Amino acid sequence: SSGINAEYGEMTCPELSCAADELTSYIEGVCCPYCRSDWVEAINPSINIKEGQSATLTCAIQVKGVGMKNIAWYKVGDKIQDYQRMSLNRLMLNIENAGATDRGKYSCEATKDGV
Repeated sequence: SSGINAEYGEMTCPELSCAADELTSYIEGVCCPYCRSDWVEAINPSINIKEGQSATLTCAIQVKGVGMKNIAWYKVGDKIQDYQRMSLNRLMLNIENAGATDRGKYSCEATKDGV
């Protein structure tokens, strides 16, 4: 358990040992880190748009230190190589003037420290 050292006024956290598929994560306003397995999250996982419309799919990474080169978007399991459709940090994928070829399930994946 975490506690405050009254002598120094410092917060101490318990030692953290995450499972192989978990990473250390932080919540804003909370001092101690925790283990998280669902650290890649789709903000708008189900979206329906009509032909000719545009949409932006967003991915949230809930751990620190994930580089943009470690973030990838997939459509029906195939990696999307069109980086011009992605935001600079690769957290957003833009679908503009949607057509039949844009139909399918999209997902984003990220890796950090081999996880």
